[in-house]
Amino acid sequence: MRWFAVHELIVTLVALGVASAPAQGKKAPSVPPSALAGQRVLLIMINGSSPETVWLAKGRAQLRDSLLEVVLDSSNVAVKVKNVDVLENAFEPAVLPHLVGEDEYLPLAEQLTQDVTRCIPLLVDKAPAGARAVPGFLGGLATLQDGKILLFQVR
Repeated sequence: MRWFAVHELIVTLVALGVASAPAQGKKAPSVPPSALAGQRVLLIMINGSSPETVWLAKGRAQLRDSLLEVVLDSSNVAVKVKNVDVLENAFEPAVLPHLVGEDEYLPLAEQLTQDVTRCIPLLVDKAPAGARAVPGFLGGLATLQDGKILLFQVR
């Protein structure tokens, strides 16, 4: 596991997919990749070797050969998304503001969740063209060997 800055004393682990009341521990059902085809989503791209480096981009999901791709609004680049990222890591947009580490990014988080159906965190080596760099956006995270990304709720 890799850990980085947790900004609050009490941190609630969000096992992604928890609805807007994560303290109740109710996990929202996974959404299969096919159900996201044609929907707008937010990609939260985390640098695998430097997890405090995060890039954000909105786009429209499409299914190609049973794999999800997201065509970014800002550059028309298609980003391939692994099934584990859709089935295990994705979560409801209402959760995003609770994961934000730096106060300055709260308005951005609220804005980004306005017209998307899912937020999908994924590990990447580099940012695709058109992605917005937001260092310190996430309050904390851990990555597991099976590809799962655990984000910490810090507010």
